[in-house]
Amino acid sequence: MSFMLRRSHFLLVVLLAFLGLVLSSPCAGAQQGASKRGRKYKAPPPTAHIEVTVLRDVDGKPIENAAVVFHAKEDGKDTGNMELKTNEDGKAVIDVMPIGT
Repeated sequence: MSFMLRRSHFLLVVLLAFLGLVLSSPCAGAQQGASKRGRKYKAPPPTAHIEVTVLRDVDGKPIENAAVVFHAKEDGKDTGNMELKTNEDGKAVIDVMPIGT
């Protein structure tokens, strides 16, 4: 009797292990497919490095805190502006302006 009980338990364990493998294999395939279905990475547009120096006309010395305004245009239309102040060397630097605007 104990032999029959052990054999039935063994068959039950083998059957459950087989069912577990069969049922888990579609989930593994779905996880791999999910990475292919996500949003694609779109690189930001290339940006220009623009450096403006503001000097006095009379003596050529730099002007600190001078306002420099950048106007971005797209298809001839103004899409906004950005104002920077010059540093102690009279320079205003911008690196976020997309090329072509």
